[in-house]
Amino acid sequence: MGVFSRLFSLSEKRSNDISDPRFWINDAVSAATSSGAYVSVDTAMKTSTVFGCVRILSETIASLPVSIYKTRKDGGEDVARDHYLYPILHDAPNDEQTSYEFREGKQAHLALRGNGYTYKIINEAGQTIKLIAMSPARMEPKRDWITGKLIYSYTRSKEDSPDIPDKPFFTPNEIWHVKGLSTNGIIGLSPLSCARESIGMAIKSEEFGAQYFANAAVVSGVLEHPASLKDEAWKRLKSSIQDFASSKRHQTMILEEGMKWQAIGLSNKDSQFLESRAFQVEDIARFFNVPLILLQHSDKASTYASAEQLGLNFVMYTILPWVKRWEQSANFSLLTLWERKKGFHISFNLEGLLRGDTAARYQSYAVGRQWGWLSANDIRALENMNPIDGGDEYITMPQNIAGKPNPEGEPKEQIKKEPDEGDEGGTDDEES
Repeated sequence: MGVFSRLFSLSEKRSNDISDPRFWINDAVSAATSSGAYVSVDTAMKTSTVFGCVRILSETIASLPVSIYKTRKDGGEDVARDHYLYPILHDAPNDEQTSYEFREGKQAHLALRGNGYTYKIINEAGQTIKLIAMSPARMEPKRDWITGKLIYSYTRSKEDSPDIPDKPFFTPNEIWHVKGLSTNGIIGLSPLSCARESIGMAIKSEEFGAQYFANAAVVSGVLEHPASLKDEAWKRLKSSIQDFASSKRHQTMILEEGMKWQAIGLSNKDSQFLESRAFQVEDIARFFNVPLILLQHSDKASTYASAEQLGLNFVMYTILPWVKRWEQSANFSLLTLWERKKGFHISFNLEGLLRGDTAARYQSYAVGRQWGWLSANDIRALENMNPIDGGDEYITMPQNIAGKPNPEGEPKEQIKKEPDEGDEGGTDDEES
């Protein structure tokens, strides 16, 4: 096949089959491992640990409230409900997805491939009015070799929305690109590619376990006979073993003529099969930075008493970095420079994930209420309750008139002694 024929064949294949391993991004992600397992997005997602990590990250990011705010002159901020981006971020970014579904899918792309791409539909006023998800498997960010500017080369598929134009490349102004950890500033590293060997080990361990139990958990071995067997005895023995293996498992096998069974395989304990599988769970979870307790994996260091702290650590060290990537990328790509200067910004609300148990929350509310930085309606809003009349008032700490306030918080009153009848107000010492 000539060069042009091969190029034409590759182009035709790309336009029809998105799972084709000849896609450049699939070449970067999918490959055979030292264990012999072929790791791709599809095979990796069939591994329970990878699926669990991706699901936890995606569902957590998708469930966080996100909105656009405007900073006030006094330093506070208000939800900009009349901004054109509010319904796109809060309700639905396009005609086919909800805000939850859109963010869940984009975060899955980030967790697996390290990049999330979105096509922006912009009106004549320069405002983003619709967001369309794009497949990272068919996107290639690169520098234009003539101008040196960044461009996005995209291969369309029948799965793509008709709102995405069919053209050879897109400009950064048309693409909202959220990157994971990057070494060149152009494209994020794929966690799946980095964890390929660990995932391959997990796949092979699972295959070994399935094959082991498919053979009724019977280890391989040899039959030892003190002499040679005649053809008739050999056929009878072979038929007996096959019959035992297929229908009489976990029963007693009868050996004749002094024959002995000699096992040559390794048991589960000898091969440390269970320990190996447990280690692969921990190893893969380390790439995604997901706590083992969230994967329903037993962790000796985790207890029920420490579950709350583990949850807070998950928010601070796993979810918060992803949230910051989303926020800063969205503010830079979706808002104009004029809007950013006017104080508009896009933010996720992490308060729901950072709340402690009921007793701890109520104690913190009491302190905030007592010292005047929380009103009744502020507290009710944090608990998803409707405001009440007069609930916007803040308590002002009473000022001490004659000294320090008493333990009840009320100022001490100045006590003046009344003089006795006939007394001009002097003391006994003065009269003497």
